[in-house]
Amino acid sequence: FELMGARLHTISELGRLVTKAGFEVKNRFSLSTEEPISADDYITRVNAIVNENYLTNLKDEDKSTVRQLLYEHLSSRNGSLKITESSIFVIAEKQS
Repeated sequence: FELMGARLHTISELGRLVTKAGFEVKNRFSLSTEEPISADDYITRVNAIVNENYLTNLKDEDKSTVRQLLYEHLSSRNGSLKITESSIFVIAEKQS
């Protein structure tokens, strides 16, 4: 699925793509980590990933308002803001 402009795949989708590319999937697994994060760091990370694509459909004069509202909302979490990152690993062998 797509989240704010970043394409995310399920472990099954990646397995199918690897198979379609001519590989035999030997194993696949995912690894997730969760860590606390500040509002500033969260916004910086999201912007780096999606190049602020979530603001694309807004008028220029509304973008700063939305940025400020997002920052205020995230900051109001009183240190409870966390980010979960997941990685999917597919171990495969090229078919001859």
